[in-house]
Amino acid sequence: MAISGVNHGDIHLFSAPAPATRSAYRQQVRRIAPRELLGRDRELAELAAFCTAVGGREYVWWQAPAWAGKSALLSWFVLNPPPGVRVVSFFITARFAGQSDRGAFVDAVLEQLAEVVGESLPTFLTDALKESHLLDLFERAAQVCQLTAMPTFLLDCPRYGPSSDTPTAPKHSRDPSPPLVDRPTL
Repeated sequence: MAISGVNHGDIHLFSAPAPATRSAYRQQVRRIAPRELLGRDRELAELAAFCTAVGGREYVWWQAPAWAGKSALLSWFVLNPPPGVRVVSFFITARFAGQSDRGAFVDAVLEQLAEVVGESLPTFLTDALKESHLLDLFERAAQVCQLTAMPTFLLDCPRYGPSSDTPTAPKHSRDPSPPLVDRPTL
């Protein structure tokens, strides 16, 4: 903006506050989820029970061989959570460009947590500051969920191993990494 000439009065420059972030990550999850999930009622009920239990375990660790349907089950759950449960998720996959590293995880989860707390992300958030903001948003999202009595769960679905779509397993593991469902605590 340029202001030139003679001014006879006050000049007030301001910008409207940014609207709260609305995460689009569910669109990515829709690309992973099956059109229909068959024969997984027991596992869905177990996940729902975990998410709605008061004072239950802090996390549950699901293990199964590659291609057993973990991503199908968990993506279905993300899109169809029990009433009153909010899920923050990330699926590591080499099928989609840029979805298989820590940076992708941080970006996707930042956006979802900002939605949980009803805020926008800073306009110019550098890589050096993203993790600090992520930790802050984790804490504040847990507080929001505690105040509203709406539990939120982080669903992290690593997919490593020779049979999955990520080409190599991490050096510290020979087995496919299992998905984790985590109950955030304050």
